[in-house]
Amino acid sequence: EIATRSVDLPGQAWARLAIGYHLLYFGTPREAAHELRLANELCTHLKDDAGRILAVAGLARCLWREGQFAESLELVLPLRDEGLRVLQHEQRGVLLNTIAGCYSAQGRSEQAFAYMYQALRDSGPTHGRGYDAVLYCNLAHELLQLGDYHEALRHLDQGITRCHEIHNPRLLAVLLINRVICLTELDRAQEAMLDVMRVRSLPADASGRGSLAPQFETLAIAALRAAEPELGAELVQRALDAPREAIPDEHVELAIARALLAGQQKAWADALRQLDAVLHLVGADESDAAEGLSLRVRCQYFLLRSELQENLGNASAALATMRIWQQLHTVRAQLASRARYQAAALQTELLRLQHKLDEQSAQRRATERAHAELETVNRQLSRKIQEVQSLQEALRQQATHDALTGLYNRRHFNDALPAVFAQAARHVEPLAVAV
Repeated sequence: EIATRSVDLPGQAWARLAIGYHLLYFGTPREAAHELRLANELCTHLKDDAGRILAVAGLARCLWREGQFAESLELVLPLRDEGLRVLQHEQRGVLLNTIAGCYSAQGRSEQAFAYMYQALRDSGPTHGRGYDAVLYCNLAHELLQLGDYHEALRHLDQGITRCHEIHNPRLLAVLLINRVICLTELDRAQEAMLDVMRVRSLPADASGRGSLAPQFETLAIAALRAAEPELGAELVQRALDAPREAIPDEHVELAIARALLAGQQKAWADALRQLDAVLHLVGADESDAAEGLSLRVRCQYFLLRSELQENLGNASAALATMRIWQQLHTVRAQLASRARYQAAALQTELLRLQHKLDEQSAQRRATERAHAELETVNRQLSRKIQEVQSLQEALRQQATHDALTGLYNRRHFNDALPAVFAQAARHVEPLAVAV
């Protein structure tokens, strides 16, 4: 509060930036965007490129949290090369991770995976702020989308271990939720119940893990898959009561949770109606889905839909739905393969860019060294000139003054008399000389 009212404009700019990023997790995208726009204006005015880039990256995150996926990527992607040149360590990781998040929100997991991997390389645990744990979490999330659950669990365990060194309930909750998803997808929902209870115990507000994306529907799916109907019903109700943005995954997962809850009571037709309510988001085949809906959630949707159709005795519809599910799994496998290629290609591209930046930095340092050497030579030359001038002045003093008394001597008399005599003659004035 004090910093944002201060006359210290750089301090005010970075205070606004910190508040904006805080509100990204503990407030609403609209509240965060307000602070980030103010930070962007101040940093632009101050010609603070690092602050400006981070402010725009935060604004991009606001856009995709509001469902404006294409706009978010269009805003942040042009800053990539400048950001790699200007930003360092965790700040660079924030930019790369934001680009990755924009790709992820569009369902382009292979590009997202590549950028997250590079962000993790650029941000380590050396400073102790735990940003590498954020990247472990996000990288695991993208591996979930690609279906590599065991590798995702490995990254999540690393992130949770790092969380023990910092106090960040929001980050810990997201890591635990992703582990719940992993275990549920691996048909190990019962093992996830301890994590479900840990997340459930954290307040979904600023005093705990924040109100942004509380994901009660994800926890409800795990509880219902673990045959915990009472807990599942409670979590479904909390999901219905929670405010939500226009994120397709959250809406479809809520429908899945409600369908599973109906299925617990053998109400197959009601369960199918819950899924029908979001069919316009999921699409009727493997290529027709709302922008931003992940392949993982689509696979989950069609698998459950096939189970419900089978329970209703509609074998042909269940088989057709299962074929869509198989096609989506094939797409996920292809994405996983492309993701590894994208990661390698991006790493090569960024290393090439880094090499170019290193060359420019070396040239700049060489120029600075040459400039410094020239300044040193100039200073030495100036000192020599001053010494010569001092010597010349001393010689003039010695040539025209008596060393003992400091009075003018005969040489000065010889130099000065002609001019003085001529002046006296010109003005017809008397002239006296004392020796």
